[in-house]
Formats: sequence, C-alpha cells, structure tokens
Amino acid sequence: VRSKANEKHGYAKTHKKLYDCYQAMIQRCTHTEHPQYDNYGGRGISVCDRWLDIHKFFEDMSPTYKEGLTLDRKDNDKGYCLENCQWADMSWQRFNQHRSSANTSGKTGVYWNKEKEKWETRITYQNKKIFLGYFSNYSDAVKVREEAELKYFGRLKGN
Repeated sequence: VRSKANEKHGYAKTHKKLYDCYQAMIQRCTHTEHPQYDNYGGRGISVCDRWLDIHKFFEDMSPTYKEGLTLDRKDNDKGYCLENCQWADMSWQRFNQHRSSANTSGKTGVYWNKEKEKWETRITYQNKKIFLGYFSNYSDAVKVREEAELKYFGRLKGN
C-alpha cells in the first residue's frame, strides 16, 4: 500500500537510499513496535520537528549525501536534527555508536578474555577488526585502545 505522502513527494523513487534512511530514522524513534525502538525512541532519541516534514529533511541533508554513507548522530545521546547529524561511513558509525549494554568493562573495544585471563583490546576500522593486544592491566588496555582511536578516527570515543 503506497502512502499519500510518498505519492506527493516521490522520494521513494527518485532518492530511494535517502528515503529509506529517512523512514528508518522515523520508525526507530516513533514506532514502539520497531525492533530498535528501545535503543532510540525508548531512550529519548527523537526527530526534530523540522525533520518530521520529509521535504525539510531532504532540503537539509541531501546536498551533502554521498553513496555508501549513512546518517550519523554526532552525539548519540541527542536526537536527529541538522546540528547533530552528518553522513558517515560504516567505520565511523561503529566507532561512534552507543556502547553495548553487554560491555561490562566500561570501555568500548576492551574485553576480559577468560581463556587468557587478560584484557583483550581491539578496534574496527574500514570493516576490519584490528587486534591491539592482550594486557594484564586494564589501564594499559584502555590506553592502547585510546591510542588506536586517535590514530584511526582522530578523536577519543566518549563512552
């Protein structure tokens, strides 16, 4: 079933990837039945009033869009709006994402390896997992991870 809104603007045909991105953003933030709602709308992430109008979203974001990029929130604790959004590749997205609730170390990319009885550190860059080492001391593992963040992304990840 085609929505009346889609028939009016035609973005689903003329700008399919941006349209799909827009729809996913709206769904995650506003539809309680969406599988990712708890990580977005459920934790207070919203879409600004301006972007509830698809034309305004396209006006703001389509000029800087490039193939292969995805919509990224600069601050993952804030909502979707022009000031907080940018287009980013998947390496940046993974780096910038909210720390998983399964992470018990408190630092993204630092894990306790039970078999080795050491802290394991890694980072993902350009879809490649890069092993950074095993460490007896947690602070050494964090230091190496942060050095890799600066090397690959130019900034530290705010956990």
